[in-house]
Amino acid sequence: PESLIFATLMKPPVDRVEEDIQLIYEELLHVKAFGHLSNAIKEELAAVVHFEHHPTAGRFLYREGDSGTSWYIILRGSVNVMIGRKGVVCTLQEGDEFGKLALLNNAPRTSSIQLREPNCCFLKVDREDFKRILMSVEKNTLKFKEHGKEVLVLEKSAGGRYLVVKGTSQKMLEYLLTLQLDSGGLDESFAQDFFLTYPAFMSINDVCDGLKDCYNNYSPPQPSPVTHSPPQKTEEAPTMATDEQMTAKRKRVVRAMGIWLAIAKADLIKDPTFQKLLHYLQDSLAKDGLVEELKEVNMRLMDSIRRGPTLTHDGGKVSSHLSLFPLKKNNTDIRIELGICTVPPCQPIDAVNIRVHTVDKRCCRLHVKLDTKAEEILQEACTKLSLEFENYELCEAKSSGEKVVFNPKDLSISTEMTINGRLYAMPKDGEKTITPLPDQNQ
Repeated sequence: PESLIFATLMKPPVDRVEEDIQLIYEELLHVKAFGHLSNAIKEELAAVVHFEHHPTAGRFLYREGDSGTSWYIILRGSVNVMIGRKGVVCTLQEGDEFGKLALLNNAPRTSSIQLREPNCCFLKVDREDFKRILMSVEKNTLKFKEHGKEVLVLEKSAGGRYLVVKGTSQKMLEYLLTLQLDSGGLDESFAQDFFLTYPAFMSINDVCDGLKDCYNNYSPPQPSPVTHSPPQKTEEAPTMATDEQMTAKRKRVVRAMGIWLAIAKADLIKDPTFQKLLHYLQDSLAKDGLVEELKEVNMRLMDSIRRGPTLTHDGGKVSSHLSLFPLKKNNTDIRIELGICTVPPCQPIDAVNIRVHTVDKRCCRLHVKLDTKAEEILQEACTKLSLEFENYELCEAKSSGEKVVFNPKDLSISTEMTINGRLYAMPKDGEKTITPLPDQNQ
């Protein structure tokens, strides 16, 4: 309730308990002025932000020339911004912010702020807290503008990787598919968020067209905005991507497509636009000789079809008009059609091939059933790798380096892993993170 939020905000920051900070944090998630900040920064602000209520309209919050002591965000009401003899130059509404410039420049206020209506409510961040929290954000934030408007905002995380905070739909898709950030690898967490939320701001046609355009775009890769490498001389600038760059770009499209398929619902698989994109990628990957990538797309497609309950017909069979990857037999292409070959849903007794790695770069291959327990997989891997079973645990190493430990009784390990994850047999007292394998960031 609003009364509870206001009562919590009115508590001095030193008196706030964890529950108070969490409540304020959840309120800050809906404040427009904080939209470009990461959740971690919002949590820090929740612990220090102040609340101000002004019952009388016409009062000046501060005047031009005053010393800047705070950053303000309008929680309720509106204000006039006034400059010298010009009078009112603009009006700010709920969710807008003001007062930041004087804190950034250590300069007097350049305008006056007058309350337009009674009972205006503000959030306020004092100078010292602003400098400690917001200034560190500014140093670690990259903002890209086109025609004077911000189109993409990236923020550097504690791990050194740049995360997308906000952006226009087209620029976010461009970032996902073409920008060479850090190691050049696809930002997997952003890709998952993008494909889960794109219907709110893009059509499926735009996404599919963007993937196709990236696959066929022969322009050289854009320079990374986070490395600040010196610009090339105009006469030396390449006009076309090299074969290696085109292959890397197409593999990036395949990885993005794999992530999309991994979270795809049945309605998406049946969408004609999505099916056209799948057929296009199948034909293009086959023509370009990217056999492994072609298999990857189709295996992800098979997994999505098996998961889709609305595609299951009588007898527990699954059918579709989508095609699988071409196979070679006696130098003749054979295309298997799912519309002809029915595919049964995954069963616990189905077997899969998995690899289990060690930190000393050894690896073993196992052929196990889907219902095999994690402890049984670990036992077999330890036997093959000559490890002491009781001193090890089965883990997944994500492409970000995060380590996830499986419960010994967990089942269906291969389907529980994230895109591009790898299985490890790790010492129980080992490191909390794992250095990703080189192919996890390709």
